[in-house]
Amino acid sequence: MIRGARARRCRSTSRRSAGTLHAATTANLAFVVRVARRYSGLGVALEDLISEGNLGLLEATRHFDPARGTRFITYAVWWIRKAILNAVSNQAGAVRLPQTQRRKIHVVLDTGRELSRDLGRDAGRDEVARHLQTTTVRVDRILQMKTRELSVDQTTGDHSELPFHESLVDVRTPSPEAALIHAEGRARVRVALGALGERERRVLADRFGLRRGRVLSLREIGGELGMSREAVRLIENRAKKKIRRMVSGRPRRAAATL
Repeated sequence: MIRGARARRCRSTSRRSAGTLHAATTANLAFVVRVARRYSGLGVALEDLISEGNLGLLEATRHFDPARGTRFITYAVWWIRKAILNAVSNQAGAVRLPQTQRRKIHVVLDTGRELSRDLGRDAGRDEVARHLQTTTVRVDRILQMKTRELSVDQTTGDHSELPFHESLVDVRTPSPEAALIHAEGRARVRVALGALGERERRVLADRFGLRRGRVLSLREIGGELGMSREAVRLIENRAKKKIRRMVSGRPRRAAATL
C-alpha cells in the first residue's frame, strides 16, 4: 500500500513537472525567434537558428531549478544563446575575404567597441560611421559581407575575447534579453532616477542623450562642469550602480549612498 501510494505521488509529481516545463517551453518560443534573428546572416539559415535555439530552450528546462528563485526565461537565455552560437560556429565554418576588406571590418568593430566603452552602452552604427567620417550605409556593407576569411568563432582583435559571429550582431537593436530586463524594470528605473543627485542626473541624461537629443562624450560633459574626464566617469558609474540597486529591488540601500 505504502509503495503504491508513493508511486502514485511520484507519477503525479512527474506529470505536473512535465506540464510545467511544457508550458514554460511553449510560452517562450517567440523569445527564441527574437534571439535567433540577431544572428541571421552569418551563414546559417534563420529556421536552423530557431531550431537550435529551441533545443537550447529544452535543455534549459532540464537544468532549471525553481527553488533557486530565478525566473525561467532569465535562466534559459544563456542556454538559448549557447545553442545558437554553437550552430553558427559549427555550420558556418571558415570563410574567405581579401586582407584589405578584413582590415576594414576590424577597424569598424574596434571603433564600435571603443565607442561602446566610452558611452557606457552599445554604440549605434550611425555613431560608428560619424566617428570614422563615413556613411552608415558603408558601415553596413562592411559588416554584411557574405564572404569572409575570418572564422566565425575567431576573436576579432588582438585584445578582444568577443567571437567574430557575436561582434556582427546589429548593435543598433536592443537584444531580446535587454528588452526583457528593460520592460520588467522600467517603473523602478523612473523611481531610481528621482533618487539621484542633481549632478548624477545631469551626467546620465547627457550620456544617454536625454537632454539635447544627442549623446555627449565624457570630455564634453567634463568641459561644461569644469571636471576631468575621469571624474565624470566616476560620477556616471556611481549613478549607474544606484540605478542598478534600485532596479534590482533594493531602493533603500541605493538612497542611503546619496
